Amino acid sequence: MKHTSIPSIVKQADPAELARTLDQLVRDELARSLSIEAMTAMLDSGIAGLASLANAASVAEGRLLEKVIAVIAESNPNLIVLTQVRLPVREDALDLVDRNPETRYRGLTLDANARTRKVYVADLIVVDRTTRVAHVVDIKRSLGSYETARIVELRQRMLAGALVAPDLLWKDHQRIAVDEVRVVILEAAGRRTDLRQGIWSFAHLDHLLGVIGAADLVRQVRQDFDRLTDATLSEAREQVRRKLAVPAAASYAPTDIQRLSWPRFDRRDGGHDVVGHSAGTLPGGDPENAAPLDRALRIGVAPPPPTAH
Repeated sequence: MKHTSIPSIVKQADPAELARTLDQLVRDELARSLSIEAMTAMLDSGIAGLASLANAASVAEGRLLEKVIAVIAESNPNLIVLTQVRLPVREDALDLVDRNPETRYRGLTLDANARTRKVYVADLIVVDRTTRVAHVVDIKRSLGSYETARIVELRQRMLAGALVAPDLLWKDHQRIAVDEVRVVILEAAGRRTDLRQGIWSFAHLDHLLGVIGAADLVRQVRQDFDRLTDATLSEAREQVRRKLAVPAAASYAPTDIQRLSWPRFDRRDGGHDVVGHSAGTLPGGDPENAAPLDRALRIGVAPPPPTAH
């Protein structure tokens, strides 16, 4: 495979239509997994539900980012965009990548039909028709929790998959011919970028996709997603609050209030407050229906429990 340059940046055919499509993607993803009903159910489920809600939001955003980047890439007429492509990971390919510098296997390609149980699923494969360069892309919301060894292992699997990508694209994807395959890990957080090792931030999307404003479009989509998610969460919380609200105190008509007797405090039993009911009633009440002072009621702190034997 020979080195070729990334194509010159082009404008989208219809920016307004693209913006509408991206907006619909956001709303469809919210309806799929973060609707008011779904959020309410998770909020009703206690701590486990809150954990599920946080996970659902992360998964939904990751899935949305893959779709959004694919749609933006498709707005470039020079690109062929494939999603969720299963690339066989051969043991000999992994061995080549692990034991050799990139210059040693750069010009090799391997048979995609060789038997192997390992597979790498690429989020995107973006092929430029004019330069015949293919990018195998893995999209991550953040690499913050990834140890260095885990990132290295991911990149090696991607490179091993890239060794069979030319054969796979030709045989299984309508004779797509490529001269070079490059691997890129796209990190949304942009905190662990390493361009020499193929780890790019979303700020490099214009360059990767050849679309002016691609990075800004994705940034706007993420802001819209956060805003609509927060609005949906607020509505879900309000529904839960209304469901758990204590009913309003019962109201009484004036005639009912007159029949209620007032509690009376007497000093009895060594000076302790004793609560009874007065023989009288509110002004205008019926003395005959008043509750008599039948017994003394003591109010106080509970005594200590007996010592356990």
